[in-house]
Amino acid sequence: MKEKYSSALLLLIALLVSSSTYAGTWREYRTDNFTLYSDVPVNRAIQLAATMELFRSTLLNYTGTDEQRIDNKLKLVHFDNANEFEKFSGNRAITGLFSETWGIPLAISLRNQDVNSRSDNIYHEYVHYFMNEKSNAVYPLWYKEGFAEMLSSADFGRESAFVGGLPKARDYSFNRWGAYRIMQVDTLLSPDMENDSPIYWHRFYSSSWFLTHYLTFGYLAGKPDYRNRFHNYLLSYAKGDRSPEAFFAQLKISAKELQKELMKYRRERLHGFNIKIKPYGKKINYRALEDNEANFMLAEVATELGNNQLAVNYLKNLDGGKSGWRRMAALLSVLVMDKEDVGKTAKFMEQIESKDVDDYLLNTLFSRYYLNRMVVAKESGTDFDLLYRKSVFFSRKSIKENPSYIPAYRNLWLAYAENGETVKSVQTMLAVLNKFPHNFNVNAEIGFYLAEQERYDLARPYLSNVVAWSHAGSLRDKAQGFLKAATDSNSKILADKSEN
Repeated sequence: MKEKYSSALLLLIALLVSSSTYAGTWREYRTDNFTLYSDVPVNRAIQLAATMELFRSTLLNYTGTDEQRIDNKLKLVHFDNANEFEKFSGNRAITGLFSETWGIPLAISLRNQDVNSRSDNIYHEYVHYFMNEKSNAVYPLWYKEGFAEMLSSADFGRESAFVGGLPKARDYSFNRWGAYRIMQVDTLLSPDMENDSPIYWHRFYSSSWFLTHYLTFGYLAGKPDYRNRFHNYLLSYAKGDRSPEAFFAQLKISAKELQKELMKYRRERLHGFNIKIKPYGKKINYRALEDNEANFMLAEVATELGNNQLAVNYLKNLDGGKSGWRRMAALLSVLVMDKEDVGKTAKFMEQIESKDVDDYLLNTLFSRYYLNRMVVAKESGTDFDLLYRKSVFFSRKSIKENPSYIPAYRNLWLAYAENGETVKSVQTMLAVLNKFPHNFNVNAEIGFYLAEQERYDLARPYLSNVVAWSHAGSLRDKAQGFLKAATDSNSKILADKSEN
């Protein structure tokens, strides 16, 4: 029997949504380690899914990582239409991006007209995710980016992958001497994080790849073998010795001499490794998404990327005569809840709410809705006990249904915090960290919370992870600001002790 939504939802949509965005024909593809959503032709989507598995196998083999260490599926959304993709990326100049969401890690990409081409940006960002999951180690920025560039340019054969070729995006820098030329090594080791020039960062990525390639594969071209010394430098860096001088001291060479070697290396044929990999021989199953499913999937991606209005535009296409309408309606209620008039969504939410639905996504949305209501009630000085209990109930129900879904835990610790239960809130955060030690957002949340309490001694490792695992941006800047405050605070304590 098909459920129909009430006139309350029709009124809600009419009042709160002015325009809609329609999802075309989308399909879901599943492999062992990836879930792909795409509206490109089936053969192209299957090729992309299989290639992602090959790339993952290449990373496992190259880094010597156990198969079980990297077990969190990546969600990849691959667009056929450039205009639709730009609504999500916000930038016509890029063809892909990666986001460490609270839920499953997300990558979005745009189909290229060449069937054999790919979005190296997706592979680059997946390397970062892979390495963060593999290790807590802190690496210098140039090596993080150089390593990702080097691995993301792997060329795949039937049963092997070649690592060490020139990334297509870096050819412009590697073969020119003008504005895009390779940086000097000492400049590369101390990048200008305030520089917002695209040319500067293009040079930085190219130079990072080149130095990483030389220190990794240069010996294959008859150059000095720096691998052991470089390994020792990375260990020293992770322990806190991060000055440019330490780099040259560990490699036992001056900046001037290394620069000479690099200039000679530019004229050499690039070498690398052929890595044996098994073709992904399993059948890739796929299915067409119903309209509600497709629109909810795209709306969820939009919210994960911070574009709530785009999400609302997809949710307007809700069809109450088809499955999945409850998820769409619940997300719509979360996004359009009006602080000035919660009644617009409250009556509707009462109709769709069910304590008997075993759907972790839906129950997480219920818990978020009541958490938002709780915050509004608290700010206005009205009673929020029932809202608190509902938010906690649905969070716990979602966690029971899917113990790996972090957004449900987050709703729970936020509800505890809003209710003044600080100890329970922190205990929940730490329990999640113990279960997901490499999750970027969990580390950021705990680090910022402790730093705001001026518990810098406890916050430091989490803040360091945020800096190590992120690109330039507001979260990285915030973490660095707290780390500086921690250093200043520690210096003051030491100074006070010496005076006494």
